[in-house]
Amino acid sequence: GDLIHSTYGELVLAKIVGVGILVGYGAYNRFGLLPSIAANDSPALLARSVRQEITLMMVLIVIGGFLAYVPTPPLARSVMNAQLGNLQ
Repeated sequence: GDLIHSTYGELVLAKIVGVGILVGYGAYNRFGLLPSIAANDSPALLARSVRQEITLMMVLIVIGGFLAYVPTPPLARSVMNAQLGNLQ
């Protein structure tokens, strides 16, 4: 539940989704645009796609920076009790 109900979890989900989108950009660039690079408009499409990909990478780097400063959600009491029981 903390994955969608905490700021930290939402940032993690945003980063996971962003990395998935980056993989999609990479596949599109490699298998969709590069084979047709000989066409007149293909270099412009590839350049635009790469600019968008770089912009998304910068956003993901900023999200990663926020992850370093946002506190993780607190552990539930039952989880803490189970962990303390294992230590004793």
